[in-house]
Amino acid sequence: MKMMTMNKPMTKIKKYFNMIEITLATGIVAVGMTSILSLFPVGLNVARNSIVEGLSASAVDQFITYVKFHCKNKTSYESLFGDGVGTTGSLKTTIDRKTDPAVKAAIKTNSDNFVTEFSNNHNSMPSFKRVKGLNIYNNNGVEGSLGKVFFAVQGGENANKLDYSAMILAWKQPVDNYNWDVATSAYVQDTDSNYLKSAGLCIEVSWPAIVDYADREKRYYYVEIKKPE
Repeated sequence: MKMMTMNKPMTKIKKYFNMIEITLATGIVAVGMTSILSLFPVGLNVARNSIVEGLSASAVDQFITYVKFHCKNKTSYESLFGDGVGTTGSLKTTIDRKTDPAVKAAIKTNSDNFVTEFSNNHNSMPSFKRVKGLNIYNNNGVEGSLGKVFFAVQGGENANKLDYSAMILAWKQPVDNYNWDVATSAYVQDTDSNYLKSAGLCIEVSWPAIVDYADREKRYYYVEIKKPE
């Protein structure tokens, strides 16, 4: 008689992670999570800066639209740029924002006044008035060191809760025209120093207006404005 033998099933040996492996895995996960989390503030800053850059570009676009609309007739053009005879216009030929103490003081005074008046009652401001249909305000009259001063805003009625506030400074410079000279068969430079045909409009936008000028972000633009016929 054959004896039947039963094969005893083999017992599987369970392997567990030891403390060294667990510590290494935890460290790797921690480094990865830290790296990922560190990207969030960078992403938020990039998004915020992108929004503010867009608002600044929009403010400058509105300002240029205002100037072009304002200069639809000769009288308005000459009130800004001068008539080439005796009227010099309300825009300066230069604004020394770095070294001139009077300019620095005027920038601070106008910025402080605007923020204060806007926060008190943006519908009735003694020193500034809103450009119709735009989120731009200009000073009543002309500031001696700065000429015309403009501010752009976005947000609530309280200046402390404004999403965006910027100061816009503008000055003029002559435009170089090049005319064809038949006698010499060459282009001849003609600088329109008296702004009789056109004017170069230089623009600086700085934000936020609620902080010191030296601490603001700044962008610069240039556009030529033609004098109406």
